Order: sequence, then C-alpha cells, then structure tokens
Amino acid sequence: IVDCDWSSDVCSSDLVAGMDDAALDRIKASDATFFEAVYGGEWGARNLGNTQPGDGAKYIGRGLIQITGRGNYAKYGKAIGVDLLADPERVNDPEIAAEIAVVYIQDRYHGGGWEALKRAVGNAVPATEAVKDAAFARFMAEGTYA
Repeated sequence: IVDCDWSSDVCSSDLVAGMDDAALDRIKASDATFFEAVYGGEWGARNLGNTQPGDGAKYIGRGLIQITGRGNYAKYGKAIGVDLLADPERVNDPEIAAEIAVVYIQDRYHGGGWEALKRAVGNAVPATEAVKDAAFARFMAEGTYA
C-alpha cells in the first residue's frame, strides 16, 4: 500500500531510475509490460503485495479509489465479501466500486478534516489538489459540486 509524494517525483523516478531510452521504449511496448515494470518486481512485492509474476499488470488501479496491487485487491475484496483476486475486473462494477470506496475510506481515514481525508484516499499531485480543494470549497459554500 503506497503513500508517495508524487509531486516530488520520488516514487515515479525510483521506478525507472537508470533506464536508458531503449529500456523505457521496451516497457512502453504494451500495457502489460508497462504495468508489470511499474508495479511488479521487488518494489511491487514490498509496496503492493504483488508477489506473483504478472501481478503488476493484473492488479492495476481500478474502481472509484483506483485500488492497486494484489494486497489491496485481497484486503478490500475480503472486506466486502468478493473474491477480487480471481476476477479483478469486478472492481470496475459500480456497486462493488462503491463498496470498496466506503471500506477503503473507513480503513484509512481516522479523522482530521479535509486535508487528512485527502491524504487517506490518494497521493498529492498539485494540479489535482487544486481541483479537489476548489470543489470542496464550492460544496461547503453552496452545498453542490456543480
């Protein structure tokens, strides 16, 4: 389960550090190759529970929360009573995605207001943070996101 400060490029640069252009072209050759390179290997095993070959591509970000990794699919599937390891695409089912979002937030958010809630459900990306903050301010002022 990853908590990275994406705004500093710490995580993303670590994943491709030392790769030359040819190596980067190889991992971009297919979605499976790319996701296995990014979410597999030792990093994927340590941070996402991706312990089997192919897990990086199989357990990509899906659903409302974009859960990623064998570990999260197992944990949140068990929490809602659905075998997500056997059928990872089920995370995209709207009802299942909503159930996962609820248990994910309950698991990770333990109070502390808006800033703590944002940290509990995602990584900080400045442009995205600005959109979230504007939507939240609008909701607090007007009671709507529209």
